[in-house]
Amino acid sequence: MGSRNLAPDGEMRPSTSPEKEYLMSASLNQSKGVISESELQNELESDILDELRNQNVTAVKRISIRKDGQLIPTKHLILTFNLPSIPKSVHIAYFNLSVRPYIPNPLRCYKCQRFGHTVQSCRGVDTCARCSLRGHDSKTCSSTPTCVNCKGDHPAYAKVCPRWKEEKEIQSLKTTQNLSFAEARKIIFDRTPKVGVSYSAATKKVMVSKYTQYEPETTEIVNVQAVSEAIQTKSVSDSNNNPGKTETQSGPSGNNKPQKLVNKDNASKISPIPTSTSDQSEQPKRISKFFKETKVMKKARLASTKKNLDKKLKDSIKKRTITKQDLLK
Repeated sequence: MGSRNLAPDGEMRPSTSPEKEYLMSASLNQSKGVISESELQNELESDILDELRNQNVTAVKRISIRKDGQLIPTKHLILTFNLPSIPKSVHIAYFNLSVRPYIPNPLRCYKCQRFGHTVQSCRGVDTCARCSLRGHDSKTCSSTPTCVNCKGDHPAYAKVCPRWKEEKEIQSLKTTQNLSFAEARKIIFDRTPKVGVSYSAATKKVMVSKYTQYEPETTEIVNVQAVSEAIQTKSVSDSNNNPGKTETQSGPSGNNKPQKLVNKDNASKISPIPTSTSDQSEQPKRISKFFKETKVMKKARLASTKKNLDKKLKDSIKKRTITKQDLLK
């Protein structure tokens, strides 16, 4: 671990040399792009750099491929800009060349053949890039190819390797989205399906609540007008059959159970289901405490009550026999 210095705010921070700080700041302000032009294939890199210096280009490197053991230059050029992001195009002579992001190949260690580090920082063992065995060089190996990363039948440097393609995708996401390597790696690994884990199990979310959930109390809502008519009809019939007084027996103030009308003379015998011959009056189910009767509903209820009373009075007058006493009145 490197030495640490005490910062002015009292925190311990790792010390860095001026050269390292300069390189770190320079890398943050640099970007790399690729141009392709067959007319420039035979031009020197230094000559192309001289043409592009006034366009914020600091370095030019030609991409070469190996064929039959020889390096062959291509028409592709890697340009380094002293800009945080690459420009859309550059001008060379009468060429207007579009610039695309440079996506480097995955970083593979030539010692242990693993991805993500170089030989200088490797702590592994020398491994053959062809057969994945330890202790010999791949240049003299004639064994059956076996990848040390995916156990496939190909060398570790083959571009058909699933791990190589995965690392290439990480590099692409890192470059295009301007992310760190760790952030891009996490995104790729999170969306890659895991072996032995179903889709439903991977997407299942377990919600743990810190609070106790209570089931809300259900309250039955009844028709107010129908209940009012039933009350008035029952009250008139009970008043004609039994003129005795009744009292209302109610439970505690916080209970939402329906109230029942209990007769004084027969309080011990309460029928759960009121009948026409019972002394117990029917009481409507209690409406939710949040329900409030409006003026229109009250007016309709009173009109219905008056109409029922007038009808009952007329019916009783028709059924009654007129006597001499009625005429004398």
